[in-house]
Amino acid sequence: MPFLTKANPRRYKAGGAFDSNVSDMQATNPDAMTSDHREPSDLSTGVGSEPATDRGPVRRFRDPAYQPVAATLAELRAQIDAIDRQLVALIAMRARCVRDATRFKRDAYQVAAPARQAEVFDRVRKLAAEHEAAFPGLSDVVDATWRSMVGGFVACEGRMFQDTEDVDDESHDSKPGR
Repeated sequence: MPFLTKANPRRYKAGGAFDSNVSDMQATNPDAMTSDHREPSDLSTGVGSEPATDRGPVRRFRDPAYQPVAATLAELRAQIDAIDRQLVALIAMRARCVRDATRFKRDAYQVAAPARQAEVFDRVRKLAAEHEAAFPGLSDVVDATWRSMVGGFVACEGRMFQDTEDVDDESHDSKPGR
């Protein structure tokens, strides 16, 4: 009999509730999983399925001041995809700056720059707070996003630092394009 723990997520529904509709065999053998093991009543209501993207909303915000951004989920996803493309391009630009910043650092402590990190996290949190009315909790999302992103950049910069060498003349490498 397999161990039935949260380490085996096939036996648990979203939120951690045990899913009795999944057999022990299905839980331990992904090939035994059926395409849909939910009750027929769940299927008719759409509970537990992906949302329809070509229809109007099925819920509304209680706040009368809320302004919708699109008429369908498909329109929203297209907007999100376009924004993701822009974000990735901006992150790539940021990455280039991070890479170049490596040239100005003498050791691993300077690569990590904990005071600079704290300054960046504080600044972006304040910037996000300006948009909290449109998305409550945005400051927390931005803070978590930046902490993850900066952690990734610091790790990459640390590896890139290993590919640098000291400059004999301090003014030698100070001009852009060199």
